[in-house]
Amino acid sequence: YLHKWGERAVGLLDLEVDEAERNKGFGQAILVEVCRRLKSELVTRIEAHAPETDTASIGTLVSAGFEQVDTGAVYERA
Repeated sequence: YLHKWGERAVGLLDLEVDEAERNKGFGQAILVEVCRRLKSELVTRIEAHAPETDTASIGTLVSAGFEQVDTGAVYERA
């Protein structure tokens, strides 16, 4: 995205904590550490998607410093 947006950006996909380990802060810890490492690689924008109905994922993203900036549909072709 450097050419189009003028900044280094990444999208996070498929972060999942094992069901037995949920609600222990591991998701937030992983997100915070990933963001720290990406920042050290000069990444300036990190994007993640969560369904509007997935309050646990949204809570984890918000607790890790993410803020909602858009809503929409995701399209995929295999």
